[in-house]
Amino acid sequence: VNRNLQYLLILFSGLLVNLSLTFLVAWGLGINIHLYTLAGLTVSFGLILDNAIVMLDHLHRKGDSKVFRALLGASLTTIMALMLIFLLPTEERMNLSEFGLIVAVNLSVSLLVAWYFTPAMYQLIQPAKRLPNRQRKKTMSSWWQKVWRLSERVFSRK
Repeated sequence: VNRNLQYLLILFSGLLVNLSLTFLVAWGLGINIHLYTLAGLTVSFGLILDNAIVMLDHLHRKGDSKVFRALLGASLTTIMALMLIFLLPTEERMNLSEFGLIVAVNLSVSLLVAWYFTPAMYQLIQPAKRLPNRQRKKTMSSWWQKVWRLSERVFSRK
């Protein structure tokens, strides 16, 4: 994975998607952009890159997305630790609530990006390393298997 421009492209595009979705969710939740929210984005920046790098490295080495539970556990631990901000007295909570909320939103979005976007980009950029159909179907949930079969039927017609 090291020193490969294609992997850098996956990470950079995942970062752009992650930040874009985070700003959309923050706008939807009515979070104002100020010093505390920018600090929250800065703090969570390393964690979102870590999620993408771990998923990409696991895809490259093992060929599946089974590392997601570990990413979920690590991210949820951080999110829950920051939710303690909402148990602080009112004055401190007013200052730090948007900080904790933007970090939680950013980490939640990074899990979605690591789970869906990173493997999709990896398969687009590395078509020779795609999983065989048998192995690909084993790693997908039953709902996604139905969607996959439907898309195969639709797109295989000529």
